[in-house]
Amino acid sequence: MKPHDVGERIGLSTSAIRTWSMGEFKQYLSPSAQGGDGRHRDFNDTDTQIINHISELKKRSVPIEEIHASLKQLQADD
Repeated sequence: MKPHDVGERIGLSTSAIRTWSMGEFKQYLSPSAQGGDGRHRDFNDTDTQIINHISELKKRSVPIEEIHASLKQLQADD
């Protein structure tokens, strides 16, 4: 899925998705979602769920440290 498709699915701007996938939340996403080096981003269902989780936490004004803690816990739980 392209960033635009993810944005439509979860109601988030394409620019936010791109920013998160190449910056602060890059480590939680698959390599194909990270882009870079001229590669196009391609998000899988897990990436979409992670982006949605981040979006929901941000809407609730959860501090960034807690968002990272939540994502690390999700990674640990797989």
